[in-house]
Amino acid sequence: MIPAFSTGSLYPMEPEKAVLAACDAGFRTLEVFVNCEYEWSDEYIDLFLALLEERGMRVTSIHPYQSGSESYMLFSDYPRRRKEVLESYKKCLRAASRYGARYFILHGPGRSADAFRPLYPHEIEVYRELLAYGGEVGVEVLQENVRRFLSAFPETFRYLAEEIPELGYNLDFKQAVQSGFAIEDLIDAMGGRIRNVHINDLDIANRCRLPGEGRLDYRELFTRLRAVGFDGILVTEVYRRDIADLSRIQVSRLFLESELAKFELLSGNKP
Repeated sequence: MIPAFSTGSLYPMEPEKAVLAACDAGFRTLEVFVNCEYEWSDEYIDLFLALLEERGMRVTSIHPYQSGSESYMLFSDYPRRRKEVLESYKKCLRAASRYGARYFILHGPGRSADAFRPLYPHEIEVYRELLAYGGEVGVEVLQENVRRFLSAFPETFRYLAEEIPELGYNLDFKQAVQSGFAIEDLIDAMGGRIRNVHINDLDIANRCRLPGEGRLDYRELFTRLRAVGFDGILVTEVYRRDIADLSRIQVSRLFLESELAKFELLSGNKP
C-alpha cells in the first residue's frame, strides 16, 4: 500500500500550492481535487505537470469539483441536461488522462430517503457510458461512498456489483462514519472492487483528524483491506480545519508509513 495526499485536504488552497505543501511533507503520490474549469485546461495541466516533474511527484486519481451536483446534473432525469453534462464529463476524463491519473471519482446518483433504492435505467446508462469512455482514454471511473448520495449505503455497492460489475469503488473512511456506518461495513460491501482509499483518523467524538491523531485501529482496517485484495493507494483526505499546522502533515505521513511497515504492507512507488 502506498501513502498519498489529496490536494483537497488544503482547500481552498490552489492545487499547485497544495502540491508544494505535500511535497514538503514527503509525499510523492497525489490525488488532485480539480476546483474550477481552468484546472481542466491544457494550459493549466501543462504547468501542473512541469511542477510534478520538477518535484518528482505523480497523480494517481482525480476528484472533480462538479461531483457535488452529480445527482441533479450528471444523473438528472432530464435527458437534454444529462446529455450535456455527460459530454462535459468526457472532457474531464480526457483531462484526467493528461494529468496522468489512473482513477476518476464520482459521487453518483442522489438519495431521497434514508434507505437504499435501485438505480433508475438512465442512471445505469450514465455509468456505462462513462466507463466505456474512460476505457478509451485510460482512466477508470470509480464510485465513492458519500453521505448525501445514494452511495452512502453499503447495499448500494452490493447492488452495483450485480448491475455494473465493471465499476470499481473508492472507499472513504470519514464518509462512512458520517453516513452512520462502520468503515468495516463499507469494506465488506465493496469487497474486491476497492481500487482507491481515502484515509483519515477519528477522535473520540468521531471528528475527522489526520492519520495518527485519533483512535482508529489501523491494524484491523488494514487487515480487512488486505483480506479483500486491496494493495493500492491510501490517500490522506481530511478537511482544512482538521490540520492544525502544515507541519502535522509530515508527522501524519511518517505515522502512516510506520504503521504500514509494521504490518509489512508498505509498498514502493509503484503505479
